[in-house]
Amino acid sequence: MKKSLFTILIFVLFSNFLWSKIIMQPYLQAVTDSSIAILVESDSPEPIEAKYSIASSSATQLTAKSQTYKVTDNSAKTYIHRIYLKNLASYSNYTYSVSDNTTKYQGKFITAPSDDSKDFTFAIMGDCRSQTKIHSKIADDIAQKEPNFSIYLGDLCFSPSYSAWKDEFFIPSELNLIANVPFANAIGNHEDSKPNTYAFTQSPDIANSEDLGYFDFYYGPIHFIILNTEVNISTNSKQYKFIKNALENSKGKFKIVAMHIPPYVAGGHGENGKLISISEKLFVPNKVDIVLAGDSHFYQHNLVNGIHHLIIAGGGAPLYTPKSKDYTLNSAKAYCYGIANYSNNALTLEVYDINNNLLDTIQIKK
Repeated sequence: MKKSLFTILIFVLFSNFLWSKIIMQPYLQAVTDSSIAILVESDSPEPIEAKYSIASSSATQLTAKSQTYKVTDNSAKTYIHRIYLKNLASYSNYTYSVSDNTTKYQGKFITAPSDDSKDFTFAIMGDCRSQTKIHSKIADDIAQKEPNFSIYLGDLCFSPSYSAWKDEFFIPSELNLIANVPFANAIGNHEDSKPNTYAFTQSPDIANSEDLGYFDFYYGPIHFIILNTEVNISTNSKQYKFIKNALENSKGKFKIVAMHIPPYVAGGHGENGKLISISEKLFVPNKVDIVLAGDSHFYQHNLVNGIHHLIIAGGGAPLYTPKSKDYTLNSAKAYCYGIANYSNNALTLEVYDINNNLLDTIQIKK
């Protein structure tokens, strides 16, 4: 009897050792028309397994294990695992689950369309930082709009520290959203190009292990170019050459650039000459449609050389008072977020305040 109890105890202890403890609700990154990444934070470098299938009762369940991870700078190391789901069907609904020995986490997602024939919606938010009640309300409002994915515009937390990420960005409402809605982030000056930022985010270019913070991807007919205004972006930089190459070879019907610091702004932190030069030399001749930016905490719509420059920076950081220039079409001192819809060769972007009042509508048809 004693030998049997001892055997059971050893088995239980050994089983607990084998299981990695998942520290936080897994969430989604890097969606394409055939792949997505599930990011899972755990206390161990041991691989973590996800189960997934097309959202159908008769679908075959598949499995995938994490093959890479990045380490946070927390005093007690944590490991952000990347579970890459590949060879997925385009524009299809999937469900997934990830478990440890105590908790099962579940989520869902839809892959990107492979052409311009499908309708989809995406959300836009920036500068949530440390006012978590406002951030929580906006995350809940975005979830109710059921977007396919989101573009975030930086300053997701007040500092690059592990505690800031966990206490300010990964709040319950945000985790509930990103468990089902993947996001891409244009790095801001507050989270900065630091180890935790690269640990907690993943670009669609999963084959490139170099942490750059700038990348591009296609979602249906839209070519998204995500820039990093916190690293070198001057004329001779790698990032400048990346922008030039991406735009000159773009196959997108629509082109959207997302960056934290805006080239043009009335009020707040003011215009940025270096980014204005990039807009004039690269964005204008290559027919960029929209530039999304944050940093100055308000909503503003500026139209310059045919490009809609939108500042959607009301995710929770203290608000600034906008001013006006000759290129300014609309401004609001308001906590805000955007919802964009693509349908039938038209892109319609609506901006809402925290009470879901409509602040602005922009429509581009092609």
